[in-house]
Amino acid sequence: MGTAYNGKELSGVSVEQIRALSEKIHEAKASAIGSMKEALELKHEQGLLLVQAEMELGDAFDAFVDGLGEQGIDANLARDNYRLAKKFKDRASLFNPATVKQLVLRDFAPTVPKPETEGDGNAAPYSISVRFNVDPMDPSFPRAKWLADPLVRSVIQATQDLEN
Repeated sequence: MGTAYNGKELSGVSVEQIRALSEKIHEAKASAIGSMKEALELKHEQGLLLVQAEMELGDAFDAFVDGLGEQGIDANLARDNYRLAKKFKDRASLFNPATVKQLVLRDFAPTVPKPETEGDGNAAPYSISVRFNVDPMDPSFPRAKWLADPLVRSVIQATQDLEN
């Protein structure tokens, strides 16, 4: 039989199941933290190697990093690790909480694909959005005065110029 709480019977869930899952969650989180720590240390180590390569190669360093793609190494990630090592001279400085949070969130952030523009020539390759903290359609809003404001007029004029 289940356990009664405030007159309600709990039959489909056991405290043992919840406890077992809590322990597994705790273990998985500890494992994940250890893995992320190792990943950050390895990224920093790769960055230090790239800093050394930069010192040895000088002007040829950019070509060297670009050529890493031919060796199966993501050149953009290598550059990111290089900047990481330049910013954090020793590994210990990587592990203050704010830095770890930033690096982990950046690593897990989904990649955002760049929007593709239509090639038909009708669509502009840019967009402008303007946000005002007023409601010009509100009847009590002094619309004529607002539209006469030089800043608002310049935004309106710039938008019209771009549309033409």
